[in-house]
Amino acid sequence: MKKKLIACLVAVAMFLGLFGFNLNTSASSGVEITSYGGSMECAYATWDQYDDVNDYVAYIKESHEDESQYKKVDNSLIRKYKDYFRVDVLGLTPGWYNIKVIPYDGGALLNEAAAVTPEIEVIPHVREGFAFSENSSIGGNAPGGYNSDGTPADDAVILYVTSEDVNDIEHDVITSEDGKKTSFTGLTNIINARKKGFD
Repeated sequence: MKKKLIACLVAVAMFLGLFGFNLNTSASSGVEITSYGGSMECAYATWDQYDDVNDYVAYIKESHEDESQYKKVDNSLIRKYKDYFRVDVLGLTPGWYNIKVIPYDGGALLNEAAAVTPEIEVIPHVREGFAFSENSSIGGNAPGGYNSDGTPADDAVILYVTSEDVNDIEHDVITSEDGKKTSFTGLTNIINARKKGFD
């Protein structure tokens, strides 16, 4: 009986080796997520470089939703560090989420190398006080560009600024009552133009 069992185990091992079954879902089979987590209205994931690929696309969805509900994360929120990559997703309502990372090489998504995080819990940021009341003079919209649940306002303008482009970033701002737009360069100039109150 023992000989038969040993022979059976050896046969299985040879079969797996012969046909290349990989029971270890590590970086060799695709992107390897190295860490992930959530906090107040945000979630993140990190991963090691896959082969020699330097470009990645990230998606996020609530865990209970199906695959068709993945939403693309803005590319500016994916950053490369010395030894790894990281994506931070902001403006999330409380709940459970999954982040999917796909390598992008030669103009094509390498879907076979995609990786998905386990469920990530996002918690609320508690906002209290009269400024958040609908009876306040600003109608409970204290966050300004954000809704009170932490999501960006529908008419919010989102600009991604780095130390390299802070003086070169361009944006069109409404500069008159008739809706005329003027292009401004540099974050300071953009903010000053918006302060005039037409946009």
